[in-house]
Amino acid sequence: MKPIVDVTDVSKIFPDGGNKFSILLDGLFGKSPTKGFSALTDVSFKAYAGDIIGVIGKNGAGKSTLLQILSGTLRQSSGKVIVNGSIGAILELGAGFNSEFTGRENALLYAKSLGLKDSDNKDSVLAKILNFSELGEFYDRPIKTYSSGMIVRLAFSVATHFDADILIVDEALSVGDSSFQLKSFEMIKKLLQEGKTMFFCSHSMYHIQAICNKAIYLSEGRIQSIGETQRVIKSYENNIFEPNSESGKSKPDKTQKRTFGRFSSFNFYINGSLTVNGNILVNSGIDDISLDISCSLKPAESKYSVGLAFFDSRKMPVCSSATHFQEIQIDVTDERILTLKVTFLAIPLLKGSYNVDFFLMSGDGMIIFDHARNVFQIDVIQHSNEVGIFSIPSSWDIVN
Repeated sequence: MKPIVDVTDVSKIFPDGGNKFSILLDGLFGKSPTKGFSALTDVSFKAYAGDIIGVIGKNGAGKSTLLQILSGTLRQSSGKVIVNGSIGAILELGAGFNSEFTGRENALLYAKSLGLKDSDNKDSVLAKILNFSELGEFYDRPIKTYSSGMIVRLAFSVATHFDADILIVDEALSVGDSSFQLKSFEMIKKLLQEGKTMFFCSHSMYHIQAICNKAIYLSEGRIQSIGETQRVIKSYENNIFEPNSESGKSKPDKTQKRTFGRFSSFNFYINGSLTVNGNILVNSGIDDISLDISCSLKPAESKYSVGLAFFDSRKMPVCSSATHFQEIQIDVTDERILTLKVTFLAIPLLKGSYNVDFFLMSGDGMIIFDHARNVFQIDVIQHSNEVGIFSIPSSWDIVN
């Protein structure tokens, strides 16, 4: 099968602040700098039709540089990039837009770069972009008056309303509000069902794991791991949570605007009895635990999901549960308070301290409306010599 994207030994060097005249001459004669900051070094991979590739790594790892090279807005210093198809790119905010032009004018220019022909009905196309972006009167105002979220709305609306073979999304959707993110992920799912190829850059490992079938982990401009998504994420997380790792100290992802709902209260029960103090002790393999979750919800086109996750002392997720995992539909037609209960029988966690986070999400779990962090800390007491994180039921027999 012929790859739709073939990247071979690609490197990118940004010149340092040296002789500006030499830099200008190099640019005029198409020469690439040989000295300066190396943003990418010997990057090689192939992508095939239908691949959904997550691009992960710390800030400054080279992710945006790689995506800009793939989209054609930046030229590599060395190496080869072969793209067999058209590209729709949603890169860093405002990339490719003229701040003095209106949203409509920018949309038209971007649409032409994606293949809009003079014979096409431009008014119809621009009307569809306006309808999806929900920019209203701002559509005819200069881009320089837009918020970051409005710029994303415009870029995403144009990029996804053309029959591009490859979609490139560079962290842009993280600044949109919840309602637009819902529309965006629905559109992304539709495009993926049509067999489009996608490169998706995000710091949200949740979304990388949920969307992507492959991943590329970049560090200091080099590929550290590439292949199956879960394996690559594991490599990344093992690295960033190493002792003395700077990334391990980074702040968690921002919670989305609480457009549709928020949590209001939580209760923790051990064997049916409500716990009233902060020091929660449970016995591994013995105690049943239940958690009550109450949240205030508003009507929405999307259904809701509620979930939780247990994190160990390194802030690594060890297990999770959510209503959509069990195909439970939460449909809200009127503003209301919803209370749910989740129960874990003979909790199988082995000894250690764990924190519990709660998530209020869209029905498919793709958009997080509210994230309550470290609501409960539990200390698990173990009465056996098992090692690991879980006690998994097993059966032993002597067969010889």
